[in-house]
Amino acid sequence: MPVRIRGLMVFLTLCAIIGAGSAQQSFWVAIAGGCLLSLLGLHDRGLPAATNKSGSLIDAEAPIVLAAILNASAISAAAFGFGRLSAWFWGV
Repeated sequence: MPVRIRGLMVFLTLCAIIGAGSAQQSFWVAIAGGCLLSLLGLHDRGLPAATNKSGSLIDAEAPIVLAAILNASAISAAAFGFGRLSAWFWGV
């Protein structure tokens, strides 16, 4: 998938999460959006590898997956909260 299309999909996902928050939808929308954001973040990453102190290669896939999940869930929760806050501010 081209980078521009993936960026557009991330943007549209964030807009949908903000819109769901401002429409007073359930928090499950933010959870589903976070799952989609983490999948988009992990797409086309390849297999990462790192070295430890002894210089041997170790598999670093689990920390990257965990970081992608945590980042996506934090961004999704913040976008949902922003939608709720903007709805409250505008009196919707």
